[in-house]
Amino acid sequence: MNKIWNIIFLLLMTAYLIASFSFTGRKMDSVICSGVQVRVIDSTLNRFVNSGDILRMLERNNIKTTGMPVSSINTLAIEEAIGNNSIVKDVKAYTTSSGILHIDVSQRIPVVRIINAYQQSFYIDEEGALMPWTGRFSAFVPVANGNIRFSLRGKKT
Repeated sequence: MNKIWNIIFLLLMTAYLIASFSFTGRKMDSVICSGVQVRVIDSTLNRFVNSGDILRMLERNNIKTTGMPVSSINTLAIEEAIGNNSIVKDVKAYTTSSGILHIDVSQRIPVVRIINAYQQSFYIDEEGALMPWTGRFSAFVPVANGNIRFSLRGKKT
């Protein structure tokens, strides 16, 4: 008798899960994106990029979000557009059933600032990647300068 109840319970749970997923899928097709929430995860350490910069990146790449159906928002294209910025280390974009597009951004962490022989300034992050220096924010890192013949493009000049 206990075995029969277990089988009935498993069948009911399976039916419930199938019904829940189909309802959620239909609901997401009709949900309109009502806003974008950008979170720069490590913004207390470094302020190279802020939420306004991220929104401008979306505009420059002609990515429309607000007012669009959530199901038509290409989160992969958003991640690629923002991830192409050399200051951004990682980006995750996702939508919720309430119609909000969430974008979580992690910045690269510089370890040294280089001022080369041509007075060009840039950073090198903890993974060895080059980052441009922005006049808006200077990280508290050691500065290497002098007769350094290496440019931001990564070539010896």
